[in-house]
Amino acid sequence: MKLFVRNLSYSATSDDLRKAFEQLGYAVSEAKVIASGEDGRSRGFGFVTVDGDDAVAASDGMEHMGRTLQVMVAKDKEPRSSGRGRMAKSCRAYDRPCPGCCAGGICDGPGRNSNDAHEDDDGYDEDEP
Repeated sequence: MKLFVRNLSYSATSDDLRKAFEQLGYAVSEAKVIASGEDGRSRGFGFVTVDGDDAVAASDGMEHMGRTLQVMVAKDKEPRSSGRGRMAKSCRAYDRPCPGCCAGGICDGPGRNSNDAHEDDDGYDEDEP
């Protein structure tokens, strides 16, 4: 069972997390403390995979490195959109996925986006005489 563990000490390591659950008598197949990409310090949460259906009840509220842990069953990761950043979002001019008219800019509607790629309702580009 994969568990989500929060309120970890910022100095906690994956090995610390593993040992905490092993001391409760669980076989741990994986333990990972999520670290900041900037300085490598713990972000205060992690995941641990253990054998045993009662692991949440046994570990939620336990003290670890001076902190009271909150433990719950981990949820499946939500799929991310396959779009290309901002253009994958809805185009305000067309109220549907942006057709690429923004050329990488932020679409604010006909004739109002960052690079004026849209046309007004009359069919003419605003920049043309």
